[in-house]
Amino acid sequence: MALTKLNFGGNQQALVAANIPTLTSSKMPAGSVLQVIMAEKTNAQQITANSTYQDVTGLTLNITPISTSNKVFITVQFRWGNNSSVNNRIRIMRNSTEVQFIDLGNIYYNFSSPNRPYMDSANSHLDSPSTTSQITYKIQAYTSGGHFTFNGRGGETNDEKRCQLVAMEIAG
Repeated sequence: MALTKLNFGGNQQALVAANIPTLTSSKMPAGSVLQVIMAEKTNAQQITANSTYQDVTGLTLNITPISTSNKVFITVQFRWGNNSSVNNRIRIMRNSTEVQFIDLGNIYYNFSSPNRPYMDSANSHLDSPSTTSQITYKIQAYTSGGHFTFNGRGGETNDEKRCQLVAMEIAG
C-alpha cells in the first residue's frame, strides 16, 4: 500500500479547505498503534539477595491510554546474570499490580565466561488496564542468593548492554 504524506504545517484550516478528513485516535482501526513510550537503561545494577522484589532503576515509564477499551503492549529486553545461579525472577508491574511474572531460572555455564554467566532475555505482555488515567509500568527483579546483576554479567557490573522497557497503546 502506498502512503502519501501531506504537510500543511499544522494548519487545520488548510486540511478542511483541501477536503482532507482529520485523523484522530478514535478513528483508528482496532489494532493500530496509538502511542509508543520507551525507557532505556545502559548501566548494570546489582540486585540484593534478600528474597524481595526491588525496582530496576531506569526501567519505569508512564503512559496515559486514550480509551478504556485500548490495550497496552509491554515489551522488555535485557541482560542478566548470577554467579551462583539460584532463584532469579523479574516481573512487570502496572502501578502496584503485578501483570506478568518471569521466572529466569538458573544459569550454570556460559561458553564466553564460565565464572561470570549471563543471558540475554526478552518478554512481552498484552495488558488490559481499562483506564484513561496515567499508568506507571516498571520492572522489578528478585533473587534468593548469589550476585544477581540486572543488565550485566553475574557478579559484575562492567558488561552493560542497552535494556529497554517499551509500552505501546493499541486501539481496541
